[in-house]
Amino acid sequence: MTHGHIYGVKSGLKTLIDESRRLGADIALFGHTHQAIIKGPAWPWVMNPGQMERHDNKRTASYGVINVNGGQFACDIVYLPLQLADSSQ
Repeated sequence: MTHGHIYGVKSGLKTLIDESRRLGADIALFGHTHQAIIKGPAWPWVMNPGQMERHDNKRTASYGVINVNGGQFACDIVYLPLQLADSSQ
């Protein structure tokens, strides 16, 4: 898990993925871009859960969910309805 800026995630995910593989991580969680993204089920899963507050009309508030079952992972992004996202402001 990392904020993401150390691995230059705004320019791509290669450095983050390479380091995650080197460390033997199953999932690489990151932030910094505020954009929800999932790459998987390749090794490792890569997930940015997005942001909990909608900053403008282009981005919806979101969070990530990781399900673990018998050593298998499944990652999902949950998007909040616009009305709920707007009520936090």
